Amino acid sequence: MFCFQCGSPVREGEKFCAKCGSPQSTGQAPAQPAYTAPAQTYEEPAYMPAQPESYTQPPPYAAQPNQQYAPTEPAYNPYAPTYQSPDPQPPGYSEFAPAEPVKKKGVSKLVKFGVPIAAVLAVAVVAVIFIFANSSPMAVANKAITGMVEEASGRIDNTPLKAFGMIGDTLKDGRLTVSFNYEDYWRDQEVSGNVKLSSNTATNDYALGGGITVDGRTYDAEAFMNSERIAIGSRLLDNNYYGIKYSTFRSEVRTFGDLVGLDDQTMDMMSDLVDMIDKMMNTKGADKDNYAHYTNLLTEFGNSIEMTAESAEIESGGASVKCKKIEFVVTDDQIVKLLNDLYSLLESDDNLREQYEGMFDSPLMSEAYDSMSYRDILKILRDTIKEFERNITGEIKYSLFVGNRNRLLHMDMDVNMKFSGEKAQVSAVFDFGASAQDQWTLTMTTSVDGERTTAKAVWDYKERSNGIENALILTSSDDEKITLKSVWSPENGRFTLSFENEYEDWYGDLVSDTGEITGVFTTDGAGFRLSVNNMIPDDEDVSLTIELKGEPGAQIKQIDYISIGRWDESLLERIQDLIYELS
Repeated sequence: MFCFQCGSPVREGEKFCAKCGSPQSTGQAPAQPAYTAPAQTYEEPAYMPAQPESYTQPPPYAAQPNQQYAPTEPAYNPYAPTYQSPDPQPPGYSEFAPAEPVKKKGVSKLVKFGVPIAAVLAVAVVAVIFIFANSSPMAVANKAITGMVEEASGRIDNTPLKAFGMIGDTLKDGRLTVSFNYEDYWRDQEVSGNVKLSSNTATNDYALGGGITVDGRTYDAEAFMNSERIAIGSRLLDNNYYGIKYSTFRSEVRTFGDLVGLDDQTMDMMSDLVDMIDKMMNTKGADKDNYAHYTNLLTEFGNSIEMTAESAEIESGGASVKCKKIEFVVTDDQIVKLLNDLYSLLESDDNLREQYEGMFDSPLMSEAYDSMSYRDILKILRDTIKEFERNITGEIKYSLFVGNRNRLLHMDMDVNMKFSGEKAQVSAVFDFGASAQDQWTLTMTTSVDGERTTAKAVWDYKERSNGIENALILTSSDDEKITLKSVWSPENGRFTLSFENEYEDWYGDLVSDTGEITGVFTTDGAGFRLSVNNMIPDDEDVSLTIELKGEPGAQIKQIDYISIGRWDESLLERIQDLIYELS
């Protein structure tokens, strides 16, 4: 039978339409022509009254003023939620689904792009809330998230990846050296070299140097830059350094242009470029107080989120654990309000506007500013907010389960959104185990109008006799499996990195790609050293070794340089000869 109000199919004996909620006659329904399910996705009926903004859904079964409560025949309400039949249905039941659903091979753009963006936005919102949390449930959640991040950092610190985390400190004040050695046994050729980057952000001194050796012949170069000058030198140029001073370059540029044969337009562009470097090197960063209003905005947003806390029990790491359950919801209206408040701050932030416009304060960059002015950026943000308001509705729900000592045991994140009429759901389930040695798992399921994909990640951490083992296993609904494993011994620094990729080829056969590299990773008070061998494991004719060395606090030597006025034609001839030799 079919609904008398909207025409949707209604199961025999149902008193209400599952689509629009209207009551159905208990008598015999008039005969209807045979119904054949269409191949395409079922569409909404054309008629659906718009819900007034002021309408508030009354509590279930609450009698309204001047009305008699009739439990058998409730008054028709077009805004009532879809009626759910109390009769249990078998798993996978759907009235409108075809008897044999066809598996879709493709993945819509919304699944690939829209839903991940929504998920990232959701995680970002959570991070903001926890960072600026003040109230009691938020404080507990904040400690739980912070502890989880610290636990993850501890796991990463027991892998060679720790070296990449130490690079930032080295680049702030110290020297980072990247060396490589490449041997081609088939062609009997060996190439080696290194690049050294030194910096001291406190004094604005920077240096970049390096060299490459090809069959015994070495080519080297070094560049130095500070708040006054730039200089370039090489042992191949009689160990001299040739440089320019920002403050005098405009007066010397003609000498430089005549020497190398440049036209007026090119020399003007070079002058503009040097002015930009001068301004960049001698402009102090913005005062942190200038951004206090943005911090306050995020704090207010965090405080606007209402959290609830209750006692609970959960299965985590194969054990039943008593914990505290914290729940909260972020709605589309709250996200829109945050974006609108951010837009208002950016629109009235004269300091930020001046800094942005100062980046383009030269003829060289004027065209770039015309194509992306501060006003253009604000317009893009404004249009994005309007698009969000018009076409995106829904909410993001979080459930956190916190154990003893505020350790995060489990977290659920459910994103229920509608993008331009397409219903999208993202369900992410994080399990962190009952102890620090347990597996961490993440299961993420996305669904867009019935198109469903699933992915799972497992992080296994074990302290074994041969070293500390980290394994990351990624699987997808397409039966693809990727395994990354690291075994590192802190005693001698030796490590092994291996990977395996299992997937089905075009013929449906299971294929497995594997690889392994080895190396040494050591740390001490003076820095770190990361050496990786077998960078090309599948090629026996080629060997590639790469080494990273960090030296925090390494000093930058000060140099004397030859200014433009003392350059001569013999310098240019030597440079041309070197370029020809390298080519």
